Amino acid sequence: MAAIKYTAPLFALLLAACGGDESNTDIVVAPPSTSSAISQLLLAQYSSSEVNLNNVLQNEILHLDSVQTISTANGKQEASIDRYDTISIKDKAFREEQFNFDSKNLQWQNIPLNNNEALYLVDGKWEKLGQAKVTAKGNDIILDYGNDIQYLISGTSKDISNLAVMSVNLTKQNTQTRPEYALFKPPAPVFPAGSQAYYLGHSPLKTTYLSYFGNNTTFKSIDEWTTFYSSNSKNTVAQNSICPFQFDLTRKMVIFSNNPNQSVKCMAKEQPYEIRTVKQQQLLVMAEIQDDNSPAIGKEFYAIFNGSLLEGSVQEPFELPNNTKPASNSARLEVGFNKIAINHLFKYGGLPATAQLK
Repeated sequence: MAAIKYTAPLFALLLAACGGDESNTDIVVAPPSTSSAISQLLLAQYSSSEVNLNNVLQNEILHLDSVQTISTANGKQEASIDRYDTISIKDKAFREEQFNFDSKNLQWQNIPLNNNEALYLVDGKWEKLGQAKVTAKGNDIILDYGNDIQYLISGTSKDISNLAVMSVNLTKQNTQTRPEYALFKPPAPVFPAGSQAYYLGHSPLKTTYLSYFGNNTTFKSIDEWTTFYSSNSKNTVAQNSICPFQFDLTRKMVIFSNNPNQSVKCMAKEQPYEIRTVKQQQLLVMAEIQDDNSPAIGKEFYAIFNGSLLEGSVQEPFELPNNTKPASNSARLEVGFNKIAINHLFKYGGLPATAQLK
């Protein structure tokens, strides 16, 4: 799956296209009592039926991340459809591809996957993952990348024929104030007959450390880095961001400050951090900023390895909430569509006829 920052949970748009005979898609329903925690969450949150993902992915190609939101030079946000990823299972291996729409040649181009550059903490060092092997676990699937890196994926499905595009969403934020509304606002036609939506949940089986970004650094250790950026110095981390920060080494707190050069005011004040040693690697771990600008509640970390300052997320196994504990922060929920539905989005999302998937 794509290597990206997690929120709580992360709501990304996943577009799923059916292969083969789309008019005769078999939905395999599992009793709720046999469902995983993620499936229970999906079934409770969305009106849908659980599917056997191993069967689905062996017979269909799922298309991911079609709608992109960008900020223009004047700060206005606009939505467009210019990319999709594909996932499938072939010979018990998990396969991924990515396509960008070439506006000059009016066709999709296969490009390298960005998440191939992501690094995972494995056996005391940071490494890229190879291709995952797939095993079925009831109606779910497990992606096994080796070295104790495994992810569980659950899924449900729903017939969305004759539903308006803007009524099929996950975050409930696709309102008239969202950029996506401009693409599919009425009188955009409803989804045609045979349109199918999929709701997927994705979580690691064990606590996993994923680095999604790195910069060259001369610091040799986290202790050296935090000392340089301590609250007793004039140096600040991420000085170009909305919330640059320093470290109070005595109280083990991250101290945020407002950037006067940013149009948005920093609302974060301070939050605790901890130093962890995991598999011989030293990590500074802190909760992501929680304010009106960034409501994420996942944990992020910093580490130094081979001359790079790595930044990433701490991915924890998802658990359903109970009376004493909230749900964990690492369930990634996504909504998807079959080929009939995604072609509908391409057509009314402003793409030419040549963008239609065959």
